[in-house]
Amino acid sequence: MTTTLIETPAPDPIADAIAALTAAARRERTIGAGTPNEHIEPVDFGEIACHVITAVAANVGGVEVLLSAAPDRGKPTTCDRSSRAPPGTTTPTWTI
Repeated sequence: MTTTLIETPAPDPIADAIAALTAAARRERTIGAGTPNEHIEPVDFGEIACHVITAVAANVGGVEVLLSAAPDRGKPTTCDRSSRAPPGTTTPTWTI
């Protein structure tokens, strides 16, 4: 008898996050349930995204930590707001 081992792929948290956020973005909510004005509309994904990013930032020690450069790279991440601002514009300053 031959035993075949099947390797389970390593978890991919980024793919999992993309799948979870995609599912959240596709959700709908009922407005005015039980009334003549009852209707369904998409959820506010901006609210979901804000909630998720806020929670992640809290889990890692704050927005600055979340968006800071890795110590060994010495440069801002591609998500750094100031590095992505169009030339000649100013970016808002957030106080947390």
